This record gives sequence, structure tokens and C-alpha cells, in this order.
Amino acid sequence: MITIILICIIVILAYIVFNLLRKTEKLSDIVNEQDLRYINVQNNITEVINSMRVIDSREAFEKDDEVGSIFSALKDLVESLGKTNVE
Repeated sequence: MITIILICIIVILAYIVFNLLRKTEKLSDIVNEQDLRYINVQNNITEVINSMRVIDSREAFEKDDEVGSIFSALKDLVESLGKTNVE
């Protein structure tokens, strides 16, 4: 009688461990996917920052007009995103 109870407990515990292992592996896959997305976003922000710095180095936009002020605001925003994510 005790043997049957112990076998049932072992089977239940084995199922619980297997289920938890499966859930842990799913969560690990999700974390890996999010890491890859984060790295891609970081790379994209870095590329945008570099492109905006190249455009700004040529001083293609004057800061007096609307386009220049919007460009400067966008450049500042992208650079602030780059500082929090990349640097």
C-alpha cells in the first residue's frame, strides 16, 4: 500500500518537474528573442545617430527655419535614445 502511494507521489512530482522545465524553456526562448530585438533596435538607433551626425556635419539645414528646428529636435531625440540604449 505504501509502495503504491510513493509511486503515485513520484509520478506526480515527475510531471510537475517536467511541466516546470517546459515552461522555463519557453520563457528562455522568449528572453532570447527579446534580446535579439533589443540588439537590433540598438543597432538601428546607432545607424540613425551616425546618419544624422553626417547630415548635421554638412549643416544642410539652417536652424532658423522650421525644417532645421524639427531636424535638430529629431536629432536630439535620437541621440538621447542612443545614450540610454547604446552608450
